[in-house]
Formats: sequence, structure tokens, C-alpha cells
Amino acid sequence: MRRRCLGARTEPRRALAGRERPSARRRSAVGRARPARRDLRRWRRGGARLSRPARPDRRALPARSLGTRARRTHVPHRRSRAPPRRRQPRVPRPHRRPGQGPRPPHRARRGRGRAAHRAWRARCTTLEAQLPAFARPTDLVVLDDWPRSPAGKIDRARLPTPIRAGSAGAARSDLEFRLTEIWQDVLGVGAIGPDDDFFDLGGHSLLAIRMLSRVRDELDADLPLSLMAERRTVARLAEAVASHGAHAALGSPVALRAAGTGQPLFLVPPVSGSALAYLPLLRRMSADRPIHAFHAPGLDGRSAPPARFEDLAAHFVRELLAARPRGPYLLGGWSNGGAAAIEMALQLAELGHDVPALVLVDSNAPTPYLAQGVRAKFGELNAATLAFMYVNNFARCFEIDLGLDKARFAGLSPGDLAQAALGELRRVPSFAPDIDHARLDAHIAVFGATATGFMRWQPARRYRGRIINFLARDGHPEFGHERYDWSSFVERPVETIEVPGNHFSLVNEPHVAALGAALDRVLEGIP
Repeated sequence: MRRRCLGARTEPRRALAGRERPSARRRSAVGRARPARRDLRRWRRGGARLSRPARPDRRALPARSLGTRARRTHVPHRRSRAPPRRRQPRVPRPHRRPGQGPRPPHRARRGRGRAAHRAWRARCTTLEAQLPAFARPTDLVVLDDWPRSPAGKIDRARLPTPIRAGSAGAARSDLEFRLTEIWQDVLGVGAIGPDDDFFDLGGHSLLAIRMLSRVRDELDADLPLSLMAERRTVARLAEAVASHGAHAALGSPVALRAAGTGQPLFLVPPVSGSALAYLPLLRRMSADRPIHAFHAPGLDGRSAPPARFEDLAAHFVRELLAARPRGPYLLGGWSNGGAAAIEMALQLAELGHDVPALVLVDSNAPTPYLAQGVRAKFGELNAATLAFMYVNNFARCFEIDLGLDKARFAGLSPGDLAQAALGELRRVPSFAPDIDHARLDAHIAVFGATATGFMRWQPARRYRGRIINFLARDGHPEFGHERYDWSSFVERPVETIEVPGNHFSLVNEPHVAALGAALDRVLEGIP
């Protein structure tokens, strides 16, 4: 066994010139310092030390002397050019299922309000310009404080799940809605907008193959993988699917939110007949209850819509009983959908089912005032007038004034009428690009049947339950507050809650946030 003496050492033994050997121990003013074993130096005859040999596998870095050793100095990281920030505690990465994408960063609030958010967004912008795509933060969750375990450590199980809102819009057609459902299942991400990028949401080539396989099986559209390089959003992919002749007819009722512990809320569609009208509201609601919406018959163009308002409500009642045979039931609706919910409640009461409460969103009562006002404003509800009303009402939902006049559609043939209406709707950014002339004809037919049926409808008896009606602060562009007079059709006074926006815009951004919060507060008191 080799013995090592702790006493004084002599000078290092000499080596042949040009040979490399490990550095020996040397005395210094600060004590004994032993160089690293990998510290190779050149020695000349007589023990004098030469410079360190060049290392071709490392960059030449400036050095500073620490005692008797030469060490590398710190190389500034590129992130040091970002705005200064306080040091944050490291958060462990929770377990992520395959395909869920990167875990968004959680950040405790260090500032107040928008100033802290702007500072964080500025820092994210700096990182996005310097970091690769996989290392960039995808979402921001601001916390008042870190959730702690009893041991004082960060409890990652209590970190809130981020709500990825993506773009501000929602699905605009049946096909976009079906594609959104497929993307949510494949990516494990909720609240996907039509303009969200597949790869920005955590997708990659293997997930793209899985997604296109489901599109082929469920929508009968065989698309190549190379298409995802150009059509990376739901809207662009829907155009490609529609070009293959595929259409996605939605079943009714549509499960907008399947999970929840409270009593399910069933929403009746407005005069347009589409359940997708409630998607912006759904994204602003946090109530812990399932939410479903009916889809009017005839939107697929395969059948004619019911001409009577009572028949439309009876159709929704059959679908409701098939989905949930036993009550009690919680119904609601926007505009004419609220009136249809009242007719459904009356028909359900005849069948022995209980509907204790209704939630209406700026719903008009079938009063003589409203019928006379419609005739005075629009005249006879013929095909040209209904096309004008459909286009104008759709644009108003997004606070867009197209400057249309009824003369724009007067005297046109059915084919030219659909072409003119489609051209005007293309001016609205939120209009679905995959809707063609035939589908638009079916949508206008449903709109016309629902509008004319509502004008002739009179409830057979009074509704006995509770009604909450959310009224638009800015009212209706054509009609006054007399349209809210439900006193002749109910036994209890109608509870009213005022929310921002007008009759058309209160269910879309930016006003829908206030409506969603107010609706959540009301639903808290309903079991």
C-alpha cells in the first residue's frame, strides 16, 4: 500500500521536456492547494511550468486567478438580457399524460393588477425571441400565493389547472365544433379557438397522425399529414375537410360541458337555431354543472324546420326526455330561445315533470307591441326580408354595422339571394368559412320558420315557476322595454338582472364576461 507523508514535500520531480504530467502539490501563501486531476500542464526541463495546452473541444474563455488555481469565469446566459426579475421558487413539474403538451408556468403574484401582468408578458416576449419553441411558456397562471403543504413546500396537486382560452373566438360551425372536440381529446387541452395553432398547443407529428386518423374515421375525410404544415388551425382545417365533401351534423342536445355535480342546464337555441351560439358564454361560466344546448331541426338541410312554435318546443322536449328521462329540469335560452324554454316547461308540466326555474337572456314576450313593431319595421316577412334580417342580426352580434338595406335583397331569385347573403356574411370575421350556399339556405329557412312561428305563438296557460331574465343595458336597436312584458304569461313576477351590451352583443365578447359572472351567481342558488 502506498504511504503518503503529511510533512513537507520537495520540489516536483523533473520530467522530460515536452512531456505532459499531472500538476504536483505546491505550497502557497494561503496554504496547500491541490489542483484538479485533469489539470494538465506542460513542464520544461528544470521544473518550470509552461502554459496550459489548448483544448480543441472547448472555447477559449477568460480566466481569473483564485489562489493557486486557474478557473473559468462565468459566461453570461442569454436570458440575463431580459428585464430583471425577482428570484422565484422552483415549482416541481406535475405528471403530464402523453399528448397534454407542456405544463404552463405557475407564478405567484408579485405585483397588483395589470402592471404585474404586463411585466410578465414583456418578459415572455423577450424569451420567445431567444428560446426555442419547446422551451417557451405557453400559459400564465397568476396566484396570490403558492399553495403550501403542511411541511411548508409547494403543493403541486393544489395548483390550479390553466384554462387555455386560446383565441377569443369559439367554433362558428358544426364542422369546426366537431374538429374542436377531436383536438381537445387528442391534445388534452380545453377551450380551443378556431384560430389556435395545433403545434402551439403542444401538438407534434405523432399527435397530428392520431388526430387525422380520427378525422378520417368520424368525418370521412382522408387528409395527408403534410397538410398540417399549412392548415395548423381549426378554421383552416375545417376548410380542407369541407372541400372533401364532409359535413358534421351535430346531435341534439349537444354536450357543451359534460362534467359537473349540479343539476344540468339545458339551453334552447335562439332564432338562428344553432347550439353554438352559447359557446362564448360557456367559456365565461365556471358553474359546476353540466351544460347542454339543443340544435334546431332542419339546419342540416335534410328536413324542413317545424312551422309552429309549439312543434319546435315539442321536438326539444322529446330530445330532452331521451337524454334525461326524469326531472326536475333547469331550462334557459337567449332571445326566442327563452320563449321556447317557457313553452317546453308548459309541455313538460302536462307530462308530469317539474321545471321549477327558468333562466332567460334578454327574451322577448309575444306581446301585440312586438308583433306590431316587427310589421312596421320590416313589413311582410318574405324570403328577401328574412335574408336581410339574418345577415343584419348576425353582424350585430359582433357589433358590426354592415350598412345594409332591404333593397339589397329585393327582387333576387333564390340562387342570387343566397349568393348575395353569403357575400355580405363573408365581411364578418366571425362567420364560418366552410358554410356554402346550400347550408346557408338551410340556416335561413330555420331562422324564418322560428321567427314567423314565434310571431303567431301564444302560451296556452301561465307558467308557475321562477323566472330570471337578464336584460341588456342598451336594449334592442329597434324595440323598447315593452317587449319584456311577461306579466300576462306568468304567475310570479319576473326577476330581472341588468348586464352590459345590447340584445345582440351581450352573449359575445367583451360583454359576455359580465353575463357569465352574473349567471354563475344565480346558478349558485339553484341546486
